[in-house]
Amino acid sequence: MNIKPFPLSISPWFSSSAGRSLLLALLCHTSVDPARADERMFTYSYQADSILPKGGLEFEQWITHKNGKEDGVFSRWDLREEIEYGLTERLSSALYLNLRNTHSDGVPALADADRFEFKGVSSEWKYQILNPNTKPIGLLLYGEATYDGEEFGLEEKLVLSKNIG
Repeated sequence: MNIKPFPLSISPWFSSSAGRSLLLALLCHTSVDPARADERMFTYSYQADSILPKGGLEFEQWITHKNGKEDGVFSRWDLREEIEYGLTERLSSALYLNLRNTHSDGVPALADADRFEFKGVSSEWKYQILNPNTKPIGLLLYGEATYDGEEFGLEEKLVLSKNIG
């Protein structure tokens, strides 16, 4: 088995002075603002009370790493930048910017690659029908549309939840 060191490559874009300056500005901006966390108990699932209050604004980053193949070197980072806004006490909407960084070297059936890609935009809508804090159960309608320049995707969910304790 030929083991190769994993190269840490963000993108040629970030090797430019403009890219480094933008990254530094973003890091400085996020370090100055106070941190805040919501009460979402499970990060990969939704709860019926996950609606922002009217006028509430939230920025959230999703970072998912996938690595390893049987042969070769493979690493993929999926990045989603979200801005969510509470339109009413029961309705909130969010916009996502979807990005991907992929590195593959010597993986069968995959071309060798080291690239940073734009993977589209998404629009999320959540409408709370029943609040689990004031009703026996919570009920939420969820919809998300995604477009990447070629394909359009639609995701719908009916979320039921019960607060215990």
